[in-house]
Amino acid sequence: MLLPDVDLTANPWLFLSLSETLDKKVLEIINRHDDGSLAGNFSVNINVSTILSDDFLEFDDNISPSMRSSVILELQLVDIFSDIKAFMLAKNFAQSRGYKICIDGITVDKLTYLNRVNLDCDLLKIIWHPSFMDLIHEDTHFMDYVNKAERAKMILCRIDDPQAVEVGNNLGINLYQGRYIQRLLNAQPRRTIFAIRR
Repeated sequence: MLLPDVDLTANPWLFLSLSETLDKKVLEIINRHDDGSLAGNFSVNINVSTILSDDFLEFDDNISPSMRSSVILELQLVDIFSDIKAFMLAKNFAQSRGYKICIDGITVDKLTYLNRVNLDCDLLKIIWHPSFMDLIHEDTHFMDYVNKAERAKMILCRIDDPQAVEVGNNLGINLYQGRYIQRLLNAQPRRTIFAIRR
């Protein structure tokens, strides 16, 4: 809103620095949220460095222990691989406290290089793109990657049309996120999982 002509994501390291500041504000807002609407079942986009900070310790101290298991911490792939040791430390700490870890920002071509079991995360968030179709047809081992990542722990995100859901269903994926899904949910209101987004 302040700089509409500037792409803050053009420099990933600048964006990471800005998002660390935003992380602290989001954690502070969640801690002050006392109207009961955030009783659990929400996700927070967060940086590895924030999980290792005093701000996260304060957040953790103020959140109900029974609520932690329903909070998903979403970490960007680029952040994870910029310092894998820090990621493992942050992930192990967060999981020991009961939080779930989701690796976000995975494009379909990167899926083939990731091992969810070795990374020991709870969920993988795969970005939908029409090129999904090309890779499925060209790479005969693609289903092996999906099997290794475990379909039940994969989220197909940025779903804008029914074709993406159809492809996801054919792959055995049943977790989705995106504008198309939101329109379906809005058409049939029910209890949903809240997500706090950057």
